[in-house]
Amino acid sequence: MGTKITNLQEAHIYVLKKMCEMVGATYEDIDFKEDGWWNKYEWSQEQELEFKKWLVEKLKANTPLRRHLTGLSYNSKKLRESVAVEYASFYGWKYIKDLPVGKV
Repeated sequence: MGTKITNLQEAHIYVLKKMCEMVGATYEDIDFKEDGWWNKYEWSQEQELEFKKWLVEKLKANTPLRRHLTGLSYNSKKLRESVAVEYASFYGWKYIKDLPVGKV
C-alpha cells in the first residue's frame, strides 16, 4: 500500500483519492467540505462496481484501513462488501446520465 493509515481521516483520504483517480479528478482539487462536492464528477455503474471491488480487496489486505473504516477487527467478506456498498452510496459520484436512444 505504501501509506500507513493511523486514523479515520487518513483512511477516508486514501479511499477518496482512489475515487478521484477513477474519474480523472485530483483529490487536492476538490473541496470535500463543500456541499454537493459529489456532483462535480460522474461515474458509470461499471466504474462504481470496479471501485467497490477495489475497496473490498483493500479492506481484506489492509487491517488498519478496515479497522478505521468499520471500527471492527474481524475480516469477513460479507462485512467488506457491505462497507464497500455503503461507502459508494454515501460518498460516491453521481451516475453518468444515459443519452436518449438515437442521440450521440
